[in-house]
Amino acid sequence: MKTRIFFLTGILLSIFSGLFASSADSTKAMDSTHVLPYQITFISPIGTNGINAMNTTHYLSVNVIAGYNGGVNGIEFGGFANVLAHDMVGSQFAGFANVVKGNVKGLQAAGFVNYAHQNSEGIMLAGFSNQSMHSAKVMQAAGFSNQVIGSCQGAQFAGFSNFCKDSLTGAQASGFVNFSGGTVTGFQAAGFINITASDLTGMQISGFANVAKNVQGTQISGFINVAKTVKGSQISFINVADSFEQGVPIGFLSFVKKGYHTFSIGGNEMGWAEMQFRTGADKFHNVFAVAINPIPKSSGWAHGYGVGSKLLNTSQSDITLDLMAFQVHENQIFTDAYNALYRLSARYEFHPGGKKFAIWGGPSLNLHQYSTERFDGTEFESNLAPSYTLLQQKGTYIHSNLWFGGQIGISF
Repeated sequence: MKTRIFFLTGILLSIFSGLFASSADSTKAMDSTHVLPYQITFISPIGTNGINAMNTTHYLSVNVIAGYNGGVNGIEFGGFANVLAHDMVGSQFAGFANVVKGNVKGLQAAGFVNYAHQNSEGIMLAGFSNQSMHSAKVMQAAGFSNQVIGSCQGAQFAGFSNFCKDSLTGAQASGFVNFSGGTVTGFQAAGFINITASDLTGMQISGFANVAKNVQGTQISGFINVAKTVKGSQISFINVADSFEQGVPIGFLSFVKKGYHTFSIGGNEMGWAEMQFRTGADKFHNVFAVAINPIPKSSGWAHGYGVGSKLLNTSQSDITLDLMAFQVHENQIFTDAYNALYRLSARYEFHPGGKKFAIWGGPSLNLHQYSTERFDGTEFESNLAPSYTLLQQKGTYIHSNLWFGGQIGISF
């Protein structure tokens, strides 16, 4: 058995020696002083090159446990670790770690960590972490984290986090957080948060939050998007921006500092007084409303939410289309039954002198639905609908009324 192992080893060494003998000129850029076809190390300095290993570049490097050599211009294997004082051009495979104090060009694959002290170009695969201390043109994939302390062109994939100190051109995808200290041209996807300290051209997708400076593209998150200027779209529960040059914010609450936000007071055909707050962008904004009905027969109040869009926007007049939903409380502080009013309305706004103040009015289509029982099982009857309803439908559990109405008011 031992004879076969030595025989096969001799054949492999002969093959590698022949393959790389003709490419000796390609090692002139290596920092080490000697070039040898191969080396075998048990654990440094116990090996074929002894204490001179760190000054030697090899085409084939084999470290049974761990070796400290000069450089590799070919392939290196390590049972535990490979450490190079200079550059690696080719491939490194280690059970635990690959460490290169110079530049890396090629493939690093390790069970725990890959480290490049200078620039890296190629692929880095690690069970835990990949680190490149200067600029990188690389694809990094790690079980926990990837770091580039410089600019990054390529892709970073990690179970927990990706970090790029300067600009990123490519993609970052992680289970928790992605960070880029410079501009991002490409794509960020994280389970929790994406942070771009400068401009974003592309897309951010996260489970919780996206943060960027100037966005040209799309931000999508589960809770909040934050940006300065946006030329594209924000989609989240909460969107915050300084201004929108193009596109719209879509969410439950969107606040654009230099966008659309107004208060309005008005009334409708049922004699209800209604107050509204609108926030977001002209083309798509959120509407929060509270209405009060002082008529004794059906006195009460309602709280509502909806969305609106300006179909026409000029200096002196606007046409806005709204879709609203209200929960109505009749003759008591809270009505513990399904008692909803849905309203589709169009309103024309006139701005005297072209200012923010407006006088508005317009028609509406109203659908009122209410359950015949309260949540505790007792009977419930609503008196909200007017007598001139277009359509009445009385079901076993839900009664519905449909009618046309109108609104009028002022906004500022």
